[in-house]
Amino acid sequence: MMKASVRPIFSAVFLIAATATLCFRIMVSSGGGGGEFFSRNYVGEAQKPAPVFNETLLRFAMIDLAEDSLRQDVEQLVDGNFRTMDGSRQRSFLWSGRHRIDIRARSARGVPVLLRSPEFYRLWLDFRRYLQTWWRNRRFQTDVMSDMVNTVKILNTGVNATARKSGLKYKTCAVVGNSGILLKSDLGSLIDSHDFVIRLNNARTGGFERNVGSKTSLSFVNSNILHLCARREGCFCHPYGEKVPIMMYMCQMIHFLDYVVCNSSHKSPLMITDPRFDILCARIVKYYSASRYASCYVSCGDL
Repeated sequence: MMKASVRPIFSAVFLIAATATLCFRIMVSSGGGGGEFFSRNYVGEAQKPAPVFNETLLRFAMIDLAEDSLRQDVEQLVDGNFRTMDGSRQRSFLWSGRHRIDIRARSARGVPVLLRSPEFYRLWLDFRRYLQTWWRNRRFQTDVMSDMVNTVKILNTGVNATARKSGLKYKTCAVVGNSGILLKSDLGSLIDSHDFVIRLNNARTGGFERNVGSKTSLSFVNSNILHLCARREGCFCHPYGEKVPIMMYMCQMIHFLDYVVCNSSHKSPLMITDPRFDILCARIVKYYSASRYASCYVSCGDL
């Protein structure tokens, strides 16, 4: 697995890439009238040259050093082996509050004793099913973006359903992070003027509406955020209201337990990003990061 110091940075970059890509898909799906940027070229208009990619960097971006370690973690969790999670930061709701797994007490089948209770056994079965499905689908697929339109349809619920008439598409999109860069920007009205607003990792809006706006169509978080919410009563994770859909990038496989528990109590959709989409975004991030580093290495010398 990636080192702890690197993983949060990658997660942040991944969320930005994923939301930007999702936002692009939302705008493209609007069809005609999607804005000048997406309009068809006029007759005689100069065509932009096709991008040229570095084959070496493309092959480099395909390498996943965490593949074997991730496979081992998935296999152990599916088998009910939580021993590797003990003493680490990979915790779930079962380690918080009144729920805790005693990894030393195990049944004859190797399942933690606590999970033999009807309630937790059902949760564990759901956990295994979600995790196994996610792992089976975790592969690179070039046309994964063609399936994103189905996600957009799902997002047309809750707060979005009341804001727009059925069947209408989103023509403009804004992605708002939580870095604080918008403080004193007075961009709140501009952000709220977009048809679809995505906010990352539960970025605060209360008291900062003038700078960041108040409209939220989708909350995009990493699974560490949901893990913190799972400690709260009813898995409350709705700083923008209970009707705002939540989409989550899975950072740690043990967090599928948090998802299973919280998903049953959420009034709005709680979704996990398609693992094929995860791999696509990861390759994009890795390719352009390596490309920028290589360009600097050539122009700036060995830093």
